[in-house]
Amino acid sequence: MGAALPEDRRGTVFISYSHDSSDHVQAVLTLSNKLRSDGIDCVLDQYESSPPETWPRWMEQEISKAEFVLMICTDGYQLGGVAALARTDRVSSLVG
Repeated sequence: MGAALPEDRRGTVFISYSHDSSDHVQAVLTLSNKLRSDGIDCVLDQYESSPPETWPRWMEQEISKAEFVLMICTDGYQLGGVAALARTDRVSSLVG
């Protein structure tokens, strides 16, 4: 595959996705691990234990801190993920 990105082209990526199936969850983890191995800092719920502030609040905080948000959408997840983005200051990042 391609070479890792240079330091100045990297940023924190929050990955938002649905837990539709164990295969889907594993595929997201595999993608995140690949991005990390290429030097991209990925934030993913699978790397965290249960946060004290609740998962929805943790998600909103991490979206606000991330430089990029990667949404892996299924039909059922699109509405929930977009709603979470709308509750942060990242709304301008949405591409319609």
